[in-house]
Amino acid sequence: MKQKREPGSPIFWLTIFALLFVVTPYAFMGTSEPRLWNLPVWFHLSLLATLAIALLSAWRIWRSWHLEDDHD
Repeated sequence: MKQKREPGSPIFWLTIFALLFVVTPYAFMGTSEPRLWNLPVWFHLSLLATLAIALLSAWRIWRSWHLEDDHD
């Protein structure tokens, strides 16, 4: 019997980990400059990275979700 592997590729996980570093604004510590639309740029970067993580995760779950028909 072949054992099923958890879905996931190294590229997917590397992308998630890279986005996690963007979510936390290390490069902008102690400053709120530069600004874009009266908000710090790190806020926009963090928001976009959070949305990217959510969308990638939802795509990955949807792609690998297999509902088996239990009717005999």
